Amino acid sequence: MQNWPAGYQKKIEDVMGASVSGGRTDMSFDLANEDEAKLLKKKFILMQKQLRQVRKEAHTEMKAIRANYGNQINSVEAGLFSTVFGGAGRDRENQRRKLRNQRDVELSKYQNVKDTIDNILLQIDSAKLQIEELILKSAFDE
Repeated sequence: MQNWPAGYQKKIEDVMGASVSGGRTDMSFDLANEDEAKLLKKKFILMQKQLRQVRKEAHTEMKAIRANYGNQINSVEAGLFSTVFGGAGRDRENQRRKLRNQRDVELSKYQNVKDTIDNILLQIDSAKLQIEELILKSAFDE
């Protein structure tokens, strides 16, 4: 399983109807005629729309994470001990750095989802091109 937020692997695999590993999925197909090719192309177009929706969901969650951590980072205050004995600026900066690191770790999981979806979308585009070539080839063969 990928290092992804909960539920995203299932969402992507449900759309694809197959397992996704390493940002790749099996895109092989065997077509008997032009009608099957056209139907498969329509199916790929629908899959792309669904994957783009999942990608938008991940992006929206990333925006929420950035906003949440932004508020936390801006509201960091020095502790009483460091205020009294000095080092308040250092203490605040360390807390902010820790929050930024936590934010970046969380965001990287969602970025992995978006990158995987982008890779799959490119694979689908390539498969659609192959289908279009087959359709054109069959149209001229007749």
